Amino acid sequence: MLYHNNKSKSNFTSVPNYYQTKNIKMVKQYVLLTNSQRLELCRLVHEEGLTIKEAAKRTGIPYPNAKAVNKTFEREKRTLKKHHKFLEVGDREAASSLTEIN
Repeated sequence: MLYHNNKSKSNFTSVPNYYQTKNIKMVKQYVLLTNSQRLELCRLVHEEGLTIKEAAKRTGIPYPNAKAVNKTFEREKRTLKKHHKFLEVGDREAASSLTEIN
């Protein structure tokens, strides 16, 4: 018969670690991928039936990147990277004049 000794329980207290005391957030660093790498990853996962982990190893893409690419493909059905162009102040005036109908 087994007996549980309550005295042997250790009480763990929550000790803040370095990141909690310094208010530093841990952020995953992603690698910039080409569109062909994204397409190959999605093809391996959705056409050949590989897991994301297997496809990431085969293509040499880090696993967190592969998860993000796959999630984007499943939600938005796209593999191409979106490019956002931010216009400078002078460029805004030029762009607005191009869109105006004379």
